[in-house]
Amino acid sequence: VTCSSSNKAQATLSDNQQEIKLATPQQLFGGMLNGNGQRWWYEVLFMCFNFDFIANPTWSHNPRPRLAYVMESEYILVEKITLVNSPYWSFSLDGNHLEVSHVDVVIDTSFQTSVVQVHEYVQHEHMGVSREDANPFYSPLLPAPRSTSPYRGQNVNHFATPVLPTPSLPTWKQVWNGIRYGGAWYLAGQALSELLGHNPLALNTDGIDPCGHDIYIHDGIITNSDDSIAVKPSRQNLPEWSILPNCTTDIVISQMTLSGFGASIGSVPPRTDVNCVDGVHFKDIYMPYTGRGIYVKSNGNDCQPPNKDDVKPTAIIKNILYEDVTMLEPQWWPIWIGPQQQQQPGDSLGLKCSLLYPIQDWCPSPDCATFENIALKNIHIEYNRIEKSLKDIALWPWVGSIQGNVTFPNMESVTFSEVSAKPINFLRPTLPWPFRVKGVKRSYLDCVGVQQGVQYETKPKTECLTIVNTPPILPAGDDDTSGVSDDGGENNDEL
Repeated sequence: VTCSSSNKAQATLSDNQQEIKLATPQQLFGGMLNGNGQRWWYEVLFMCFNFDFIANPTWSHNPRPRLAYVMESEYILVEKITLVNSPYWSFSLDGNHLEVSHVDVVIDTSFQTSVVQVHEYVQHEHMGVSREDANPFYSPLLPAPRSTSPYRGQNVNHFATPVLPTPSLPTWKQVWNGIRYGGAWYLAGQALSELLGHNPLALNTDGIDPCGHDIYIHDGIITNSDDSIAVKPSRQNLPEWSILPNCTTDIVISQMTLSGFGASIGSVPPRTDVNCVDGVHFKDIYMPYTGRGIYVKSNGNDCQPPNKDDVKPTAIIKNILYEDVTMLEPQWWPIWIGPQQQQQPGDSLGLKCSLLYPIQDWCPSPDCATFENIALKNIHIEYNRIEKSLKDIALWPWVGSIQGNVTFPNMESVTFSEVSAKPINFLRPTLPWPFRVKGVKRSYLDCVGVQQGVQYETKPKTECLTIVNTPPILPAGDDDTSGVSDDGGENNDEL
């Protein structure tokens, strides 16, 4: 944990109060955790973990560590920390009555961009420096000023941050291991990345992944290469001593800037002990140049019990509200509700939804995963419009996709209220793929398997949701954050 040579983060343990504190002095903003994840990203991309992985390439062999994990905890406040370049998930939270405040996550896939630049941008944003004075490399990410931030006016010069190590050529031992375990693919990929000056894709570097009850995440910035926020269901086969509920409930995420691959629910795979997320409110979310936008996802499953005496596996996602969300030039699906689009390196597609859908027309939605009362309110999307010729205009990505089960509809009460999308740029691709997909109908919203879906003041409109002329009733946004006090309180641990 770093802040400066003279003002490092202090860790204290109090047996009397059963309290652990990890914090910087009050006058400072916070420290940094650097996961040095580049090496791990290379190994993931080229399936080069070890011989066992090459012989049996399944994702269960993934040995990458998480950068930070709060587990089986209550009344915890985590604040004023920047997490950089995690090998795997950046920050996981399993517990009840938790608060995450002013925590930023950065996955920096360019060796040339130093942590000083990243942290300078974070400092400017938190301290209320004007957009004009902020680092121009990151200034497009800055949201509206945070008028409620208690940390405004602090002296930015108090900070001294480290620099990421510069890239170096692989050692002979690394070369030999690359040939022995990963073959020429590893060396070729590493050499190409060095030549082009790029890092590999930082797969599975989620930003913040909460699960449990009564969790409040707010006032943070996440730039990463996977889900920016992923609200997870509770863990499977919980022991008797666990404090976690069987269903993740009452999660609030607000005042966040997210530029990764989704403000996400899930994935929520069907399980025999019922897997569920119930009651999540995303509010005041700014998503500039995000890979994905709103992402509500179950997971592939044949819905058959693993043993004949077991019950049918089930997944439930319900009472989800996205409110006041702005997306600027999303790179893939701005809105996706349905099975997760994902295929890990080395895994077969099977019953998973193709990451290339609809180019690869395979996206089965299991009927044992139900979606109920999913609402989007005041969502604004500005996207690039792809112009192939003056007479032939194609749109990519489409505004959204709702993938329910066609035979046994598993989506009920999907509401779009004041959802709008408009093109802002015109691009002229020189190649037809993937902008033209033969046999696939172009539309603003790809939608199947929905019951009782409505839309109000939505532009453009979609055929699969019924138009209503009065504002629809939405899930109640649970903004009660009383489980964690604003100032840390005497019942809170502070991290």
